[in-house]
Parts: sequence; structure tokens; C-alpha cells
Amino acid sequence: MANRPAAVKSALKSQVIETPSWGYGNSGTRFRVFPQAGVPRDPFEKLADAAAVHAVTGVAAPVSLHIPRDRVADYGKLADHAAGLGVRVGMINSNTFQDEDCKLGSVCHPDVGVRRKVTPASANGPRPRLGSQTGIEPQLRRDKNAGSHPGCHGADRRRAALHVPAWSRRS
Repeated sequence: MANRPAAVKSALKSQVIETPSWGYGNSGTRFRVFPQAGVPRDPFEKLADAAAVHAVTGVAAPVSLHIPRDRVADYGKLADHAAGLGVRVGMINSNTFQDEDCKLGSVCHPDVGVRRKVTPASANGPRPRLGSQTGIEPQLRRDKNAGSHPGCHGADRRRAALHVPAWSRRS
């Protein structure tokens, strides 16, 4: 029993928490964003803030980027900047779900036309290219993306839409 606090402390120190880049920006609600002085203006400054969080916690080195919000001209330079700060680029997320057509989902939308519209942004652009420039393994986005609202298609249909490319289907 005497080692229990040490075991808990060790377990807490061994975890890795990936923070989202949007967490280092202006805060607000879905109705309004509240601008603040000193807020990072670009992904380089967001990584600097993330480094400050990691310096205090010791467990928050990875930072997930959100494209197009975190778009930069040179992702290799961004990854090098992160490494110099003691953090790293984590998962890369594309924000295709913000399009008006995506209110029922994006890559898992029930309409194959919408899936075709967003798939090039997911499969061919920016995540695979960013993965090779940042040294991370591109990850597949979760299959929720707005499809679980009342009246929408169910989880099985979303998974089926996600795992069979839209361009290989006939509507």
C-alpha cells in the first residue's frame, strides 16, 4: 500500500496527451469567439504555447494540427520548429465538416456526391503530404463527423461509407 502513490505518480507521468492546436487560440462558444490579447497568430506561435504547457505537465508533447486553419507554406519547417521547442506535430485533421454540405457528415455522408466532394481533401490532400513533411504517420479521421444527430444514418452505415471509397461506388 505504501507504493501506491508512487505507482499512481509513475502512471500519470507515463501518459501522453495530445492537445489540439485550436486550444491555443481565442476561446468562445459556437455562437461567438472572444478575441484576447496575446493569442497565437499562427501555428508556430501555437506550438510555442504548447511547449509552455508541455514544460509544466511533461506529458503534452504532441499537438494535432487542423487544416486549413493551421496551413503553412513549409510543414517541414513547422515540424523542425516544434522539435526545437520540445514538442511535436501529432495528428493532422482536415476540417471538411465545416462546409454547408457536410451538416449530415463528410466522409461518411449518406449522399455519395458529398463524400466525393470531400474525399480528395482527405485521401489525396493535405494529410498524406503533411505526414511525409512532418514525419508523422497520417491517421484516419473518426467516423462520427455529424452523422449521429437524430434522423441521420447509423454507425454501421457511416463505417461502411468510410471504408469503401466514394469514388469506387455507384449511387
